[in-house]
Amino acid sequence: PHSTVLAHLDSGTAIASALVAPRTGGGDRVEAASYSRFSTNLQRCESTDAQQHGCRELADKNEHQILSELEFSDQAVSGTLLARDGFQAMLAAGHARKFAVLYVFNLARLARESVIGMPTLKDLVYNCGVRVISVTEGLDTNQEGWVVLATILCLQHEQFIKTLSADVRRGHRFNRQNEFSNGDYCLGFTTVIAPGEEHLVGHKNLKPHKVVVINAETRWVPESIFQWFVIEHKGIQWIIRELNRVKAPKDHRSSRAKRNRGNVLSILKNAKYIGIWPWGETKVVRDPITGIKRQEPRPAEECEEFLWIRKDLALIDPLIFAEAQEILKENQDRVAEQRSEEGKIHGSSKGHFGRRRQHLLQGMIHCPECKEAFYSGGSN
Repeated sequence: PHSTVLAHLDSGTAIASALVAPRTGGGDRVEAASYSRFSTNLQRCESTDAQQHGCRELADKNEHQILSELEFSDQAVSGTLLARDGFQAMLAAGHARKFAVLYVFNLARLARESVIGMPTLKDLVYNCGVRVISVTEGLDTNQEGWVVLATILCLQHEQFIKTLSADVRRGHRFNRQNEFSNGDYCLGFTTVIAPGEEHLVGHKNLKPHKVVVINAETRWVPESIFQWFVIEHKGIQWIIRELNRVKAPKDHRSSRAKRNRGNVLSILKNAKYIGIWPWGETKVVRDPITGIKRQEPRPAEECEEFLWIRKDLALIDPLIFAEAQEILKENQDRVAEQRSEEGKIHGSSKGHFGRRRQHLLQGMIHCPECKEAFYSGGSN
């Protein structure tokens, strides 16, 4: 229903709910539904229960009945996303004509993007014959001029997200300029309260800044990975098995129970281990229609402004780090022919005989002229 913006409908068109007979629940009370949402677990004060309570109170006052099966909600989901389970279920029920009135605590609960909010409202009103009521904003689609009011409210809620994003980035820039942590530290490091701000711990309104330090309990993990890979010439799979065997600590942002190839490669390629701490190299760009986010690179000059050179945080010798990059590059070049456009590897490299040697001299005899290896075959 959101694939097309209902631009051909103007605010002067008679609302469709007046053309559709009210749906009742067995008595004289009109059947109604409600939709609630909060974005993060930090917004428990705006929980869906509190929002639904406000919707039920106003519905009772208007002599509308909100059935429990028509109380739709999404928890810890951004209003910029179109793909929300509760939201989509509410739209499906609206198109199935299961309710005549929809209550929302405010339009921000419905959507944080005007290109989602307004088409949704018009879809519900004009296509489904649903009357939409906002509990805290005085919006009622049965009233004259509701489109103008709804447009203003949707734009305000959209602007709130942009303002919040700018505030967060300004805070991150301040932290970077003053060598405070933005939470972007990796395995082998941790954060502690910034010197002189210990008195802010437990403060009601002020939160102490933190600084990055080397973690004495986990630094052995990246140090061992570089030792195994560069000095002892161990393969990535061997390193993965060993880390999982000893149940080595993982990055504080890791959500997987066990390590995989990507975890090890991210450590081997991370310049923070030699004291080079970049920040803000990419920016998040969000599709306003679907809410899906993607990463795009920032201009180089903007990134250089916030580059840290922290030799005091170096865990790995730069020469060992450089050799690790050379080995990774060689490995990548060796399988380049087998790598598909999607990045997956298919087949074996030229001269590769697999992991299991089936014949005594397999891969060991070469032509003296062209240097190619002889292949052995046959069951015996």
